[in-house]
Amino acid sequence: YCASRNQSAPAIAYTTAPSIVLRCGTGNPVTLATLSPSDPTWQGPVWSWDGSAVAWITSNRLDVFRLGTAKLSSWDCANCEGLAFIGEQAVTQADASSSLPAAAPRLFVFPATGSAPPTTLTLSGIETIDGDTDFHVLATISATDIVVDYGDAGGSNGGGTQLLYRVNAKGVATKYGHDSFATTQTPSSIIGSLGNFTTDPTGHQLGLTESSRGGACGWLNGVVLLNTSSDVITMPAAPSGGGPGGYWVEGLWFDKSGIPYVSLVPNESTCTTTGAPPTGGFFPATATPTVWKLVDGHWVSAGIGTIQASDGPNGWTAHLTGTLTNGTATGASLNISHSGQTAMVAGVTGFEWAPTHR
Repeated sequence: YCASRNQSAPAIAYTTAPSIVLRCGTGNPVTLATLSPSDPTWQGPVWSWDGSAVAWITSNRLDVFRLGTAKLSSWDCANCEGLAFIGEQAVTQADASSSLPAAAPRLFVFPATGSAPPTTLTLSGIETIDGDTDFHVLATISATDIVVDYGDAGGSNGGGTQLLYRVNAKGVATKYGHDSFATTQTPSSIIGSLGNFTTDPTGHQLGLTESSRGGACGWLNGVVLLNTSSDVITMPAAPSGGGPGGYWVEGLWFDKSGIPYVSLVPNESTCTTTGAPPTGGFFPATATPTVWKLVDGHWVSAGIGTIQASDGPNGWTAHLTGTLTNGTATGASLNISHSGQTAMVAGVTGFEWAPTHR
């Protein structure tokens, strides 16, 4: 297996329909786990901050593979959702459903060795409310910290306020920004369901998407950026064009210098036009994504065909390319490259470099 901090042939993990695969640069692939059609990958792969372990969630279990021992640990986890690492311990949210009377901000913490059941960590410092609420584990942002969100599920239009928190190993949460459930939503309020969470290589810049106005007319989708050093939240306006609802964000990433990129396809939702259900659905029947990078607060065209991308260490890159059919990637291929070395993998649905450069 790859050395966890080998920059000449860094580790990359990716998922295909039947497998979780580890590759060292463009070397031979190693299958870490084979998935059954009835138990596909739900989330992941996700690496620990030091690159020593990689984890994923299926519909029935949580798996962690540790490179140092080449051991795979598995736990039954039918209701697990959200995945990150605090140190060497994988964590998920303990209450995944927003249909609960009130989601409790608690984590399942899985052991770093062995296969003992997870412990439960109740978080402190989170502003909670009664009613239909959301709690989600979003990502790892340092060796000891993760980001979570807690918010109002928003009723039928899914437009409730969401608050972001940094959580340390003791379960103490510190809020980002200045929003509160007691204040009126502002243009910088994060609302709706969140997705596409990503960080820059340092963990100081966070990116995610918000979706709201759910219902028969569809959804509105936008990008949220958070600078954790200044505590400033920005929401750059989408480029002009797209569909009646603007664009869907299919991919969101930072390059090695911290510049945000997005991959977009037209949004056929009609929430801001007729409000009637779109006759052809919310997504185009077939679409090739366009790529945009953020320059001076505005999205500038930067290519076509990439669904998701990531810069690895020492000039390594990975690009997932393909077309989307009704919003789903079909026949997507992962291109792993460095200084003339290239490996192309068909049928990839998700990927992540081990963080060897931290």
